[in-house]
Amino acid sequence: MTEEKYQELVKLVEEQGTLTPPKELYGHYGDWNAMVTLARLLTSFGLDYPQEAVLLFREAVAVPFADFPQDVSEDEYVDLMAWALRDLSSLERKLGEYELSLAHIERAIEMANSRKVRYQWTLRGNLVYHKLLTLCALGRTAEADAIAESMVKPQKQDSCAYYGYLFQARQSAAQENPAAVRDFMVKAVNSMDNADVVLQCRTELEQVDITKLDAQSVFDRMNRLLPDVYHEVVWENEIN
Repeated sequence: MTEEKYQELVKLVEEQGTLTPPKELYGHYGDWNAMVTLARLLTSFGLDYPQEAVLLFREAVAVPFADFPQDVSEDEYVDLMAWALRDLSSLERKLGEYELSLAHIERAIEMANSRKVRYQWTLRGNLVYHKLLTLCALGRTAEADAIAESMVKPQKQDSCAYYGYLFQARQSAAQENPAAVRDFMVKAVNSMDNADVVLQCRTELEQVDITKLDAQSVFDRMNRLLPDVYHEVVWENEIN
């Protein structure tokens, strides 16, 4: 992407977005963090420019570790790159570019699993969840269901269990089974770390009257009740 085109996109964000963050976050052509921030802004806060965002993300994920600033550790690089790859994959899935979406999310998973650390931005289970969505888009639903089942072994508490159950809830919604949606949502919440948050959220989920809603509405309503999993999901098991 040329600097001229980049600055056009910066101007677009400034003029059309409902939220304009400090320009130093996205206004420096050639800066990696600015590039991915601009890409994310192009599909948020009232903007919908996925093709332009994809172009920025594809340039960003091609940058090797050697070209990052020296104060960025390899763990930080993996974290940031996996996050960018996930967002790129999600956009490609929405645009119908399913094979590219799958390739990029698989690369993100491989990178995240290459290092046994706690990342700031990336949850391994969330990456796999996005892979499952792409597999479904490709018509490989049985494969996705099998992977999700392997993520939710009894007594397992980590981000993989959480997102495995969340995917099963989503599948139950597609199968028009509201009772199963609720059961899997409760199991997902039970995979979180904070006991107080689990109790409160589980109570809220169980209060949803599933007899008056279709399965997809049950999923949507319960999904909005879920807390910030990036702070509440158990970490320990997923870095062993």
